[in-house]
Amino acid sequence: MHRAGFIHRDLKLDNVMLDGEARIRLIDFGLCKRIWDHDESEDASINARMAQRCGSLVGTAGCVAPEVLAKQPYGCSADWWAVGVAGFHLLVSIRTHYIHLSSS
Repeated sequence: MHRAGFIHRDLKLDNVMLDGEARIRLIDFGLCKRIWDHDESEDASINARMAQRCGSLVGTAGCVAPEVLAKQPYGCSADWWAVGVAGFHLLVSIRTHYIHLSSS
């Protein structure tokens, strides 16, 4: 998806499914955005083409990257942040937005 020039912008466990052969499939592309055209110069590296081009605050609370919350430009790094959050959810069996700090 990133190589094709798109970022999902709402990656979370609810948007990841397994098909009949246990392959991972992404769903819900409602917030997906094209950040570069495939027609752009082949001389530019993929990282350069995926330079941060979005600035809107979108996504699901608890899965949103810091640069998105700070309303700074972002690119596919925001999707990778969400993958890390999903991995954390799977490892500790708790959602980040349910973690509360207790006062002593």
